[in-house]
Parts: sequence; C-alpha cells; structure tokens
Amino acid sequence: MLIIVRPQLTRFVLVGAVALLAVAVAFVGSDADYSAAQTTPLIDYDLDDDNLIEVRTRDQFQAIHHDLDGDGSPTTLNGGGYTTSKTWAESFPNAMPNAGCPLRDHDNDANTANERKCIGYELLADVDFSGQTYVPLGKNGIWGAVNMTAKIVGNGFRVMNASRGTQDNAVLYGVIGVVGEGASVEGLGVINPRF
Repeated sequence: MLIIVRPQLTRFVLVGAVALLAVAVAFVGSDADYSAAQTTPLIDYDLDDDNLIEVRTRDQFQAIHHDLDGDGSPTTLNGGGYTTSKTWAESFPNAMPNAGCPLRDHDNDANTANERKCIGYELLADVDFSGQTYVPLGKNGIWGAVNMTAKIVGNGFRVMNASRGTQDNAVLYGVIGVVGEGASVEGLGVINPRF
C-alpha cells in the first residue's frame, strides 16, 4: 500500500486544528468562568416516587403552609397568611418541577394530562420546634378558613416541642389546624406540645 501525503492538505488540516483549539480555549476561558457557567442541579424531593415530598427539617415542615394542597407547587407567597421563617423555595431549594413527584393517575380515569403529581408530604426525620413558635397547618382566622388538604405521612417520626402561636387574631391549637376534603394524617407522633 502506498500512502501519498499532499503538503497543502496537511498544512490546511494543521491550521484548521489550531484554529479549532483556539476557539475551544476561548470558549472555556478561565477556571472561574467555567465553574460560574455551570448550572445548579435540580433536586428531586420525592426520591422514592411515592408522590409525597420528603421533609427532613423544621423549615421544610413549616413551609407546608405555602403548599397546603401538597401538590409541590406553592400557591401562596405568604403561607396562607402565616408568618413563617422561610419561604417554600428557601426550604426546598433548587426543587425540580412539582418537587420531583412522578405523574400519576390519581382519579383512575386513565387521563393524566392535568393530574396532580404530588399529593402531600412525608417526614424522614424528627422535627424539633424548640425555641420557635409553631403555627398549625391550616387555619381559621378573621379572613376565613385556609384548609390543609394534603396527605401528611409521619413514618413514625415526631413533631417535638411545638408551642402555640397566634395569627390573624385567631388562637390556633395543635400540629394540624383546619383540614379540608382529601386531607389525611397518619403515623405522625407529637411529643411535648405546649398549646
């Protein structure tokens, strides 16, 4: 086999490769530019795909006020009239759309086009409210009722040291306040409440 190398073609390929390398170096830039250009990964808050958003902290539990129907899309900016320490987005940072819950046919009609993905929250750790006033989920105040309709699964974990708070001139008692149709609470322990 005879290989013929043409000098003009080799020169063109070499010049082209150098030009491509220069463009690549210019695109990547310095390490600081490269790291700043990377996007923050989105977080799946329903790792077990049971359509329940996973709660591990006190702030996440209190942030349920911003999503009382539990669909993973906060509907109130101020927690339904509550004063909470953090917003839903601060408590569940970089959440995937609908907190990562998979699409499910919740009403068994075989049409999932407009179905809710998440249906509530589940605890994956004890939540301690020592040193912080607690406001129950769902309320009935002077501006009317804001019902909790989400499913809350405690998985045997506990809400501890919750003490009474007031909102909208209404005195609220308990871990769960006013509930609406579809709401359920199961396997949730309450330790040392002060209401």
